[in-house]
Amino acid sequence: MKFHTTSKKLIENVKDFYNIVLYKAYKSIGKEDVFVGWGRKNSGLKAIALAKKHH
Repeated sequence: MKFHTTSKKLIENVKDFYNIVLYKAYKSIGKEDVFVGWGRKNSGLKAIALAKKHH
């Protein structure tokens, strides 16, 4: 399972707890992969949209 996000700031803030990679368009996404974002902020809304698109 991999964690993906569109927020570089989120990656920086949680690097000690999670190994999150920056999501780029056309990246291979597995069924077990997780999109992570900042709740209701832009990155959170993008994470929801990407999860719906890829799952």
